[in-house]
Amino acid sequence: MNGVYERLREIKEELPELPSIWGVEISGGEIIMMAVPDNRHEFIARRVQRQLASQIDGGSGLDAYMGPEIESPGLGKNRKPDVVVLPERALLRAGNSVQAEDVEMVFEIVSVSNPENDYTGKIRDYAAMNIPWYVIIDPRDGTGLVQSLPEVRGDASSYRSTTRFSFGDVVEAAGYTISTTDFPTYGSTLEAG
Repeated sequence: MNGVYERLREIKEELPELPSIWGVEISGGEIIMMAVPDNRHEFIARRVQRQLASQIDGGSGLDAYMGPEIESPGLGKNRKPDVVVLPERALLRAGNSVQAEDVEMVFEIVSVSNPENDYTGKIRDYAAMNIPWYVIIDPRDGTGLVQSLPEVRGDASSYRSTTRFSFGDVVEAAGYTISTTDFPTYGSTLEAG
């Protein structure tokens, strides 16, 4: 573990819990604090998680989760995706994060307050961590990206394949399909039912 990352990890663990902070990440030698997400953000994350869970073969050992942090100490990165697909066994290890090499796919729902984190920092970090699939869902304008084939060139990393979609489309990624038909935008309102 590199020294800077190790120290940032210690600071992250010592931070007090604040009601306005949903999560804390580490990337690029910095601590990134994320605000509590909008209800529509959480609605979409839960819909994605349910759709994935219903398609994952129980014998595969995989499942879809909301919550686990992904850590790559060698790269100095700790990220908290909205939805992650990984083997259940990865959650049997002690600690509060899973290792990047266990992760099959991540989904991020873009926040209103910090969209560049999902479009710039996380593209770079998830590709550097060699996570095969990264899906961005953007409720700001009802669009998204499916990215695959991570590539690292020196200090730069990205995905070689990117497919765009709009809310209403059925999205394909890693052999799964996600219907975006009922995904709200931040400009819409959720209806209680």
